[in-house]
Amino acid sequence: MSRTALFVGRFQPFHHGHLHAIRKILEESDDLL
Repeated sequence: MSRTALFVGRFQPFHHGHLHAIRKILEESDDLL
């Protein structure tokens, strides 16, 4: 079964914390919206 994650935010400005969160989410899920 595919696991899809949803990461909601404004990302203004986009910073390293956002990138870190995205990478961690992708370690645990197959797709990210």
